[in-house]
Amino acid sequence: MAVQKGKMFERTILAFGSESGNAEGITKRLSAKLQQQAQEVSCSNLDELNLAELNDNDLLLVVTSTFGDGAPPGNARAFSQQLSSIRAVSPFQYAVFGLGDVGYPKFCQFGKTVDTGLAEKGARRLVNRVDADLDYKYFFSRWEECIADILEGSRSDGLSLEFQVEAYSASHPYLASVNSVKQLNGSSVYQVNLDLRHSGINYRAGDLLHILPDDDAEQYSALAQWFGEDISPLAGKELRILSKSLLRGLASASGNSQLKENLKTKNKSALADYLYGRDLLDVLKDCGEPGFISVAKLAKLLSPRNPRPYLTASCGLTEGGNNDRVHICVSDIAYKACGRKHHGAASHPLCQAKSGDQFKVFVRSNPDFWLDTQQTEPVLMIGERTGTAPYLGFLQALENAAVARDTMLVLGTGDQGRELLYQSELNEWMQKGVLQKLETVSDDVPQALLNAAADVYQMLNQQAQVYICGSKQNLDKPVDQALRKIIQSQSGCNEIDAEERLQQLYNDARIHKELY
Repeated sequence: MAVQKGKMFERTILAFGSESGNAEGITKRLSAKLQQQAQEVSCSNLDELNLAELNDNDLLLVVTSTFGDGAPPGNARAFSQQLSSIRAVSPFQYAVFGLGDVGYPKFCQFGKTVDTGLAEKGARRLVNRVDADLDYKYFFSRWEECIADILEGSRSDGLSLEFQVEAYSASHPYLASVNSVKQLNGSSVYQVNLDLRHSGINYRAGDLLHILPDDDAEQYSALAQWFGEDISPLAGKELRILSKSLLRGLASASGNSQLKENLKTKNKSALADYLYGRDLLDVLKDCGEPGFISVAKLAKLLSPRNPRPYLTASCGLTEGGNNDRVHICVSDIAYKACGRKHHGAASHPLCQAKSGDQFKVFVRSNPDFWLDTQQTEPVLMIGERTGTAPYLGFLQALENAAVARDTMLVLGTGDQGRELLYQSELNEWMQKGVLQKLETVSDDVPQALLNAAADVYQMLNQQAQVYICGSKQNLDKPVDQALRKIIQSQSGCNEIDAEERLQQLYNDARIHKELY
């Protein structure tokens, strides 16, 4: 068959490996688009593909997810065996788009296996492999454009396309430099700007940036003084968030009857009250004198230090921003308890950091708290203090979006008489019309919702997406109760019907919570 005028390939063959249906869905949509361009296109799952039938005038486009620990999806297992067993293939050209989740150790591994396997067997890479995280739509649209341009003969730089999310983790973090730290309105809250250039990290507003704190020199010095010996086995251990297994070990080693009593299931509240503000050294002192437990035994009871998560306060590349930097909103945790100064393991170093200081970080997708900027329904954002953070990213993304939407932000400042965090930025978005309504209150966010009951109810009736971020104690059940009251008062229905309508909002995935 002669190649059509202006076309580079006789056939374009699309093949997908799909476990949940995402890879299959986007591959079939791409197939339909290419067919509209009068290409000779075929589309199937990978197991239906015979590599021996491809020739050097063909283009193979593979879109595949990864299953489990780097394994092929269910409809790509036979293909995986075929690729590993075949000696060589014709020098056809190909491109691979991998879907994955950076939360898994072998992120996009099967896509990588297909890419390297085809190259080793003699196929020619036309476009650099894409390794996409859960937020794959933006990457796929750019990849799709690149493929379409190549097929039309107007582009030949597929090997310059660089869309490979790097899978960082607690065991493999990225060392990010601080660009700037800004105290907000004289409060104990700071905006920290971190440099992510060259990291390969991809994020969206609402995603979680995890900070891996270093050892606290003051805390370790106090522990070493108490033990009176070398405590190096405790390096890298979690000394602030104390697990029940650790507490049981301390109670057993010390014979502390009160701690044993607090650890009983019925005394969950008493245990929480006791632990509030205490760290490991405080509990050790309460349990007895030095020597009731050895450093070696204590080290075995302690878990590795936990990463500290912070919601991103900026929008990434997929929402019209960029991935070169990320903002987080951090409250400086510093207080005195049990006769000692205590500092947040990550928050205090972040808030006191200088430009150029470095922190170990990684990002995790948070799709349940994403804002789809392609939709048109209203957006109701509810938060307090540092719970403002994701909405800064949301509003940046909405400002960049092509579609204007009805938006409302209900915020608790937490400080009587103090200026609202990000006041100037919020005022600017109000002036631009990106944010239409702003309700603020010092401490009672549910009451602020009730004060704006008519507007809130109207937004709910218009299929609003509702986001709630902040203290679980202050915003979880209290906001539900406020929404229930608004539905009842504004519609005239009874309590049972109001509860049913609230539950329907949850069933329709219109309420999104990020609480701590």
